[in-house]
Amino acid sequence: AALAVKVQSFGPNESSDGVLPSIISAGEFVYQTHCAECHGDNGDGSGFAADELPIMPSDFRGERPTHAESMRVLRAGVEGTSMAPWTDRLSGKEIIAVSHYIRQFFAGEDEQGAN
Repeated sequence: AALAVKVQSFGPNESSDGVLPSIISAGEFVYQTHCAECHGDNGDGSGFAADELPIMPSDFRGERPTHAESMRVLRAGVEGTSMAPWTDRLSGKEIIAVSHYIRQFFAGEDEQGAN
C-alpha cells in the first residue's frame, strides 16, 4: 500500500480546493443516489450491492483518481467490471459534480496507515 501511495504521488497533485461547494453538494446527491449502493456511503467500496459483484468496487479512501480519470471512467465504464458507462443516466454536469465529490473520500497516506 505504501508503494502504491508513493507511485500515485508522482502523478498530478490535483486538489478539490476552489471547487464550488454547490458542485460538491450536487456530486454528493448524485453519489448517494447512484453510486453508494456499490461504493458505500463513505466511499469504502462496501455498499450493500458490493458482495454481489464479481470484482469489488473501488475504495476511494485509498485511491484518488485525477478528475480527468474519474470523468473517463464515468463516461466509458471499466471493461471487465460491473462499472458501466453512466452517460445514459447522468448529465454532463452530474458527471462533473460526482467526479469532484468522490475525490473527497481520499484519506491520504497518514490515515491509510491508521486503517
